[in-house]
Amino acid sequence: MRVVPDVSAIADPQTGLLIGQTQVFPDGTVKYAEYRIGGTSLASPIFAGLMADCQQQVGHVIGFANPMLYALPASAFNDIQHVAKAGVVRANFNNSVDASAGYSYRFRSFDFTSGLTIHTVVGYDDLTGRGSVNGVNFFQ
Repeated sequence: MRVVPDVSAIADPQTGLLIGQTQVFPDGTVKYAEYRIGGTSLASPIFAGLMADCQQQVGHVIGFANPMLYALPASAFNDIQHVAKAGVVRANFNNSVDASAGYSYRFRSFDFTSGLTIHTVVGYDDLTGRGSVNGVNFFQ
């Protein structure tokens, strides 16, 4: 019943993952299209893949990972730090298909979540948990 993160992984749609797919467009044509994903839809499978690699490395089932995650030294994680007054502007198609109807622009700030006034701090915090995996140190 916890609602706080243990760890973090890449989740920003600006730097996230580009997905390609064949889809039917509003005019009935079938074309290849790409879109960006981020958030939990990206971070969860990224971390699940890291845990699968970790399990393969240790040679046995890890099961409930929290005891292991919290027993690791701080160097196994990249501590996510506060970024003051930073963000990006994202351009979106107004019609969700192409530029024919123009663009809308949205500012996305970093280190700000859903209007909450919680920010990252040194060490564990309620936004990023212990941080993101520091590959080499995590797998040692």
